[in-house]
Amino acid sequence: MPTATPFKALGAGNGFPLCLGKVNVSTYDYWVTLGGYKKTDGGTPTDQQIADSLENAMQLFWNLDGWTGRLYFNDYFSSYEITSLSMKNGDWTVSGDEYYAYKLDGTQVNEPDFDPKDRVCYKSFVATKYASYPDSGISLSVTPVRMYDGATSDEGNFVGYGFNAISASLSFNYYQVQFSSYQNGTPASPTQTYEDISYVEIPTNITSLTIPAVGYIESLYFGAGAIPDDFDTYSWGSLQFEQSSPDEFAFEIDSLDFYTY
Repeated sequence: MPTATPFKALGAGNGFPLCLGKVNVSTYDYWVTLGGYKKTDGGTPTDQQIADSLENAMQLFWNLDGWTGRLYFNDYFSSYEITSLSMKNGDWTVSGDEYYAYKLDGTQVNEPDFDPKDRVCYKSFVATKYASYPDSGISLSVTPVRMYDGATSDEGNFVGYGFNAISASLSFNYYQVQFSSYQNGTPASPTQTYEDISYVEIPTNITSLTIPAVGYIESLYFGAGAIPDDFDTYSWGSLQFEQSSPDEFAFEIDSLDFYTY
């Protein structure tokens, strides 16, 4: 894991370099704050849950470096595999890999210097690494938000901080896995597509830290009249997903990797 240079940033006085966007999550099927308070809990979040959600949102924004796991694609003519993504190292090896950030004024900057101390100049960032371009890849997009269980104009509806989104796309979006703080979806639903959704804990390289999120998978059918293809095996608990026919795909998250100081 990379080591960052310690720094101090005044920012907007809220732990970030700007005022965060607000999201009314009451219309979503599933939502959970970064402090672990979720739609089905009832009541109101505790002060500690709100504090934890802020701390975790700041951790994601300031200190996230990348992902360790496995993204595998095999179409029987060729196979591709990636096992890590590091924004610090810029380890892009496949055509189409990209890493960019948006400055506070909305200007896009490609492949910026993006150590934690540099993030005071930005409001969001995206990193995408492909196992095969443009077939299969993993994308990290970190945009912290304030979450409201109702109208965002009423601060009494504020429930904590969240993020959007970490995703893997397998074979031209025929298979998708996504993690964020709020999602729509139906558990174990075999319709024209297959989808499943669940509350999850994303492991990290920090022993005491997991990231609460909503996990969503979707498997699209191959062509008109075809039978929907499901992931052969998947486990929300270990965040592993595999499909063996007609092509082979596998995706898993071993950890989100953060800078240390």
